[in-house]
Amino acid sequence: MYLYMIKIAICDNEQHDIQKTEGLLEEILAERHIWFEIDTYLSSMELCRDMKRAIDYDMIFLDIRMKQMNGLEVAKAIKEAGGNAQLAFITAFDEYSKDGYKVNAVRYLLKNELEQLLPECVEAMLDRLKAKSRVITYKFQEGRRKIVTEQISYVECRTPQLTFNFRENDTPPHHLRAKLDAVERDLSLCGFIRIHKSYLVNARCVKEVKNYSALLETGEKLPIPRMKFHNVKTYFLETIEKL
Repeated sequence: MYLYMIKIAICDNEQHDIQKTEGLLEEILAERHIWFEIDTYLSSMELCRDMKRAIDYDMIFLDIRMKQMNGLEVAKAIKEAGGNAQLAFITAFDEYSKDGYKVNAVRYLLKNELEQLLPECVEAMLDRLKAKSRVITYKFQEGRRKIVTEQISYVECRTPQLTFNFRENDTPPHHLRAKLDAVERDLSLCGFIRIHKSYLVNARCVKEVKNYSALLETGEKLPIPRMKFHNVKTYFLETIEKL
């Protein structure tokens, strides 16, 4: 179960193909207890006009043969604008299959094989998202640092500053001027959970969740709001054995 929202876009000229892809994705992600939102676009230009949102997607499923700009051109435009989504091409034609990998596409899927191939494609995308999240680089007040995410215990927000607290006692806290929402997006795919509006916690560091608080391996207790408690406890129970 993820408390992180996977953001997905589907772009295809055909409404019925969009509906089929969307329906399959909903089934696949629901089975994996993954929270998600899906936006759909009926043309390549519609997606490109929404570039501010396009660069924020985690997964994008593109038809290749579209008017004005084909799927490959759209993928290149999104990458050039700073997007880093996992890409898959879904099309009725296979003549462009080699070109898809020029933009580091995860898979090239034929529409008549979609039901069989899409689940594995989604798994591959999720694996890439997780791998990408294991090492992060931030420009802290203490300087630019590369950090292995497992070394972080929790992140605390005291506006306008975040404090990164680490598992090792000899690593001092690091400070970053940023929003906790943005850091949550970076860390949630590798076992971090937002237990409170001010706390993002590494699930590996949680010894126990009870009485509306999370007990950390350091002995610290962090509060969990009553409305979040059930989801946090469920996430912890389902996730901790996998970490």
